[in-house]
Amino acid sequence: MKRHTETAKWRNEWFRELEPAHKLVWLYLLDDCDDAGVFRLDAKRMEFEIGTDCDFAGFLAQAGNRIVPLDEPRKYWIVDFITFQFPGGVSESAKRHGALRDSVEKHGLAKRLGIDWSIFGQSLPIPEGIVISFDEFDESPPPPAKARAKKPKAGWEPDANQKRINALRQFRRRDTTPWSEKECRQYAALAKAGMMDEESLSMVEAYYAANLPNDMMDIRRTTVEILLNNWGGEVDRARNALTVLGKAKSFSGPTEGEKRRARIKELQGMLISQEQRLRESDHPIVASSARKRIEELSQEIDHLELFRS
Repeated sequence: MKRHTETAKWRNEWFRELEPAHKLVWLYLLDDCDDAGVFRLDAKRMEFEIGTDCDFAGFLAQAGNRIVPLDEPRKYWIVDFITFQFPGGVSESAKRHGALRDSVEKHGLAKRLGIDWSIFGQSLPIPEGIVISFDEFDESPPPPAKARAKKPKAGWEPDANQKRINALRQFRRRDTTPWSEKECRQYAALAKAGMMDEESLSMVEAYYAANLPNDMMDIRRTTVEILLNNWGGEVDRARNALTVLGKAKSFSGPTEGEKRRARIKELQGMLISQEQRLRESDHPIVASSARKRIEELSQEIDHLELFRS
């Protein structure tokens, strides 16, 4: 079975601060749960399949309201799972959606959320902070041909970055030509994830404006939609191409000293978070996990401080 995944999770502050074993637990549960996000905890099987010991109680403490226990023993629910996996709504005829409806009914999730069953077949609300990543595994039925060409409503006005993308010579799109719904959605997701920054956009502009030598294959994107859908890889490709062409000097990244100072600052923030977790928790397992993490963070900070420039 195939599911949507959030590629920007590695830049999410909550996920980034998880211990390595807890990251594996989260990824495992997203795969192991049913279509409604419900899973039955089998700690021994989970540890065997992940390949490491798991402090599930400590993980639950860090997960907060992302995972809640159900009335049935050892059963839990990933709260935002349904709206993430089914952003286009639920079809009455899809077999997989039938399994979702059965699980929602079996575990009393509709009553728990106050869901009106009439929303199924319509768009489900997407929780704040979730960036939807659409891919080829979307099982929702394709929209009619006319719906695919749907444009934003009258009053379209591109922002400064959209105008720069329009101006790329591979597209040369007029600013008065509205972007499609999918292009707008992709752009908004990239901007929210912090990927539409000045350096990335400038590198793509320079790469797309460059005259490539005959021995360099030209694989630059030919439509705005394809560019946005592959933005992260295209930025890396632009950086590599500009380096080969000798035009990447102005795009050199931070120095090692700057990277080290940034890492120390990030670790100090994580250390404060773990110290607060230790003060607020009465659970011995959670406290032990926090103390262990504090020790690891302190050691890494001390190591980096020795070589700080």
